Amino acid sequence: MLKAVKVLVLGLCLLPLAGMADETYVEGKDYQVLSEPVHTPDPKKIQVIEFFSYACPHCNAFDPVVTPWAAKLGDDVQFDHVPVVFHPSWEGLARTYYATHEVGVEEKIHAPLFAAIHQDHRNLSTKENLVAFMKEQNVDAEQFAKVYSSFATDMRLKKGEGLLASYEVTGVPSITINGKYVVAPVNSGEDTFTHMLKVADYLIAKERKAMQ
Repeated sequence: MLKAVKVLVLGLCLLPLAGMADETYVEGKDYQVLSEPVHTPDPKKIQVIEFFSYACPHCNAFDPVVTPWAAKLGDDVQFDHVPVVFHPSWEGLARTYYATHEVGVEEKIHAPLFAAIHQDHRNLSTKENLVAFMKEQNVDAEQFAKVYSSFATDMRLKKGEGLLASYEVTGVPSITINGKYVVAPVNSGEDTFTHMLKVADYLIAKERKAMQ
């Protein structure tokens, strides 16, 4: 069971929980401090994770903002995605993320998949429809289908569930910083996602200073 967290959100795909926040970078308002730090893979790097789902309309809106931001993070920052499964219909899309990552087409498919779901309103909740979509995108559909249903993908899904619980994330999009902090959209008085990334920048700088 996920621990209760007061995630302060505006326009969030939720495992329902909501609240309010102000404009300052204040613990408990703009970001949450985890009760127990989460182990990160490389102690020499600051790990940043975006928890998301292709099915989430807010994640779709956030993607054009977070993608260029992530591309400009320093070499001392490791940026990762973790797809969530808040609803049974989201599992296929989480599997798709892991499969495209394994096949090496994640960057090619990432934006088109969001567009197909939220602009073209296509039903991509089934394996059959996803395989057909991959064919349209000139991806090896047979290889995709094999990885989609593989034991390795099953294990990645379970690992993602574990991270979701450890980070106490109840809504997406959310960003976590170095196993210590969770940042979600808040009613900041400025563009919600811009504010979110400013808070993330602040926490990355905080961690960078602590590591020196």
